[in-house]
Amino acid sequence: MKKLPILLLTGMLLTACAADDQENDEASLAQTTSSEASEITSQPHDASSESNHQTTETTEAVASDEVTYYIDPDSSSVVPITEDANSNVVLATVDDVPRKLPETPTSSVKEAKAMADRGIYGIFFVNGMYLQGEDGEEGRQALKEIADMGHVIGNHTLTHYSLDEIPDEETLRNEIIGNQDIIEEVIGYRPHFFRPPHGIQTDGLEAILEEENMISMNWSYGFDWEETYSDPNALADIMVNTELLSPGANLLMHDLTWTSEAMPTILDGIEAKGYEFVDARKIATREQMNDLNID
Repeated sequence: MKKLPILLLTGMLLTACAADDQENDEASLAQTTSSEASEITSQPHDASSESNHQTTETTEAVASDEVTYYIDPDSSSVVPITEDANSNVVLATVDDVPRKLPETPTSSVKEAKAMADRGIYGIFFVNGMYLQGEDGEEGRQALKEIADMGHVIGNHTLTHYSLDEIPDEETLRNEIIGNQDIIEEVIGYRPHFFRPPHGIQTDGLEAILEEENMISMNWSYGFDWEETYSDPNALADIMVNTELLSPGANLLMHDLTWTSEAMPTILDGIEAKGYEFVDARKIATREQMNDLNID
């Protein structure tokens, strides 16, 4: 499998999700105190219910014998489990779903539909702040629609704080487990995949992920947060023609208007290059990886 240069991957991890600076009111989020963040969920997390959540069969999970890929913990790339599985695959993922801005009320739904119309099922990583209260009704409807199309729903934290800016374990747990609770209320299951904002992972994260049976993943490449690629044609061109497109690539995109406009061209262009989009529903969860003895 082709590996990304370490410096390039590091730079991408530090700059990704910067699309928030263009379309999201990140400044107001940054002013939220850690105590406010810990109280932002409508109901506190009940630790006594965790075992029930983990053992409940979900609509998203598939049987272990149907799982054909897993996420490499070091590169976040997609790896075949069986010899007969196609290795020339890529994974489509979308972050910051479902963004709540006048300019982007249905972008993620359009992106999800473009995928589903082509038989492509990706992972949509959700920020729970877009689902809360009366203002979150549109977001809840959008998320339900995306899940009902067959896409996998992932956890992208409650308020999109960079994890290294979270001051204590209680707030960190609320950002992750509180988001799990909110997502479950909308779609009926708890996500198995986690993407840290800006790609930054910290001490304390792994214990929470293990508790919630989640796998953390970053990405191989993405460009749509850069002003240069806020034009749909430019974005589609770089996503398809970059030298970073390689077997197992984990593609990062966002809930943005120009990404939704570019999505059909991106999908068709990558497939025209001979790649298959892996069905995210066939990617092993943490529990399934353990059952299959995958490190």
